[in-house]
Amino acid sequence: MLPVTKGVRPSIVAWVAGAPLRQPRSGLYQVVGKVGHATASPERAPYREHVSHPCAWRSADAGLLERLTLKLDQKEQAVLLNIAQQLDADDADVTSLDTNAIDLGPMEQRLDEAQHSLTHGHGLVLVRGVPVDNLSLGAIEKLYWVLGSRFGVPVSQSVMGDRIAHVTDVSGKDPNERAYRNSLELPLHTDISDIVAMLCIRPAMRGGVSLYSSVAAVHNAMLSQCPELLAPLYRGYRMHLFGEQSPGASPVTEHYVPVLSERDGYVSARIVPEYIDMAEVELGEPLSELERAAINHFLAIASDQAHCLRLTLQAGDLTFINNYAILHARSLFDDFPEPERRRLLLRLWLKSHECRPLDTTALDARRDGITPQTERESSYFAGDTARKANRGRYGETLV
Repeated sequence: MLPVTKGVRPSIVAWVAGAPLRQPRSGLYQVVGKVGHATASPERAPYREHVSHPCAWRSADAGLLERLTLKLDQKEQAVLLNIAQQLDADDADVTSLDTNAIDLGPMEQRLDEAQHSLTHGHGLVLVRGVPVDNLSLGAIEKLYWVLGSRFGVPVSQSVMGDRIAHVTDVSGKDPNERAYRNSLELPLHTDISDIVAMLCIRPAMRGGVSLYSSVAAVHNAMLSQCPELLAPLYRGYRMHLFGEQSPGASPVTEHYVPVLSERDGYVSARIVPEYIDMAEVELGEPLSELERAAINHFLAIASDQAHCLRLTLQAGDLTFINNYAILHARSLFDDFPEPERRRLLLRLWLKSHECRPLDTTALDARRDGITPQTERESSYFAGDTARKANRGRYGETLV
């Protein structure tokens, strides 16, 4: 075991001497395996400026949660409840709703301000008090669709074409389901859409804590602590596509996807750690010690107490996350035995109405979502030897 003292920079020698490190609940980082030499990759100069922007927050910042939170008052809750009840009486499918025709009244301006903060501010919005009690699941989904559509266009989240995902543990029925459908820990990562929205309907019995970390703040910390490790992150890594590529296409990205990129002073991220490991196995091309150390250090800083915000979402909490600005994760959870009490969140991937400046040549951002493939029977990538080989290195990250 290599201990990492909170608030103290680990030795770069320690980072490069071992392989991937993950953070178990003990607070230590475990060495999992050795790495080899990397293949050549195109050069992309790292951004060497300190980001002084609202999105460069740390969990230790005073008053942070208050700045991130939009708490609905009773009048706003009543408006939403009325909308949900009216929509519930309509047999229309949720995806066919004309959301522009629905008046949210006094909430319109507040949601416009929240979207601006999501794009050009903190990158994370927590809406508290969305009515979910005593409503049917169908009514909640329609209300959620209306609110999410104020921020962007819902896009496909899998080859099945689903645009509203139920985040709940079904591993007892299908152990091969994607990670958001089980109860395991999900390490820090980004999704592939502009925005991911999560509405909590029922929390878990224990655990299931949501974690958030600012990409810009991690960039700043690395610039101060270990600037030599920024270069591999800006140069990028090949990433596995988890069977969700187009028919006949390579299972691994044909280009290097930077973990970090910059445009007009906005530092953005794209990282799913296990996808990098799966590509490494698929290609038979081990990462270099420096490349591995860069990922490890990036994740270590992002998950430390000073940077990582931890929230236990309650029923009616709705988060909007800018996937370029914020990493997110989830802790292990234990659920209730009764099916009607089990943890349930709804997830939307949104193509933002207003996107931050992006280096689109660098990011592997499928802003229109995952292309549906009607011939596929499941979103699970069967026969994925790379996934099996790497399971547990960082925890489950197959979002």
